[in-house]
Amino acid sequence: MAASQRSSDQLSPINLYKNAEKSARIAGLRYVSDQQPGIRRQRWGRGFSYIDIDGTRIQEPKQKTYFKQLAIPPSWENVWICCDQNGHLLVTGRDLKGRKQYRYHPEWISLREQLKFDRLIPFTEALPVLRKTVQSEIEQAVSTIQNAKQKDRTKSMLDKSTVIAATVQLLDSTFIRIGNTQYAQANKSYGLTTLKNKHVDISSADIDLHYIGKSGVSREIHLQDATLAKLVKRCAEIPGQTLFQYFDEESHKQSVDSGDINEYLQIVMNGPFSAKDFRTWGGTVAATTALLEKERARNKETDKQTSVKSKKNRIASDIVEAVKVAAKQLGNRPATCRKYYIHPAIFKTYEAKGLAQAIDRYPIEEDSLASFLDIEERNTLSVLRANQL
Repeated sequence: MAASQRSSDQLSPINLYKNAEKSARIAGLRYVSDQQPGIRRQRWGRGFSYIDIDGTRIQEPKQKTYFKQLAIPPSWENVWICCDQNGHLLVTGRDLKGRKQYRYHPEWISLREQLKFDRLIPFTEALPVLRKTVQSEIEQAVSTIQNAKQKDRTKSMLDKSTVIAATVQLLDSTFIRIGNTQYAQANKSYGLTTLKNKHVDISSADIDLHYIGKSGVSREIHLQDATLAKLVKRCAEIPGQTLFQYFDEESHKQSVDSGDINEYLQIVMNGPFSAKDFRTWGGTVAATTALLEKERARNKETDKQTSVKSKKNRIASDIVEAVKVAAKQLGNRPATCRKYYIHPAIFKTYEAKGLAQAIDRYPIEEDSLASFLDIEERNTLSVLRANQL
């Protein structure tokens, strides 16, 4: 029994995601690093030549065809190509802005995407701890700010942990992309950690965000949370353009970045979670809720005369509509949302007319989950657990 349990633990989604070498083996790949000897790309006339690890130019037609199939952008510099086509990492290089870029094996990408979905259950089960921690920190900070003298309010209370808690609360409520400074500077598009003061309007209980997101998509997001609004307003009062800043121990201004957020999440939730998991969870909940409503409506209808083909077409149409609902919430294209942000078990269960049945058979009974997950989240977790068994 103990040995079986250890084996199960070792193959859990969380452990696999942490252990890249084991993930590669499961995908049937070899774990590699670009610190190992590899093939180099050099400019040659109007194209490129490829230099093997022994310094000779590669002439073999099959290998040249393979290099073309890798579709390495011509603008990349310092290109490294794995000598083994079965490596989990196939190519690295630097783009025009000097940023390191990666090309992974398709099987590696497929496994990591599946692990991302598989770890959605442990992510959701860890949400109560996070929400309780964040809520407590925000309430304590707001209370202290209100009781402090006017001159001490901002500097004394807006420390790193407090501002991160406020940022995580927004992330948990809106599923906004986390953002990064380089992308904001290069593309003038923003995410949560790169929002400027001009992107937010705050009233006594309302937070309105309006900004340009990834791919130039205009985002307008409304959130009603009086306690959080007080704290975000205080953040906006810090001199400078960036919204989420804090004062370090030496009273110097610092900005919160994606690394800070992910580190906080991993510590509080005790797992390898990141801001991206919130978007996967948000998309999955939105799709589940939309499809559950359709399933319940469909169950009330008498469609005995409806052909099998018509039923399949309706199911497909319902899924398309549900994906659009989720995509609108996340600010994604529907195709992207369906592939990356909605757990495939939701579609599978809906096609089998099993959403309501899964929810009834596997109710969320843990007090901690019931207290910190809303009904739509609990329904979604029930469906995911039903598919795990």
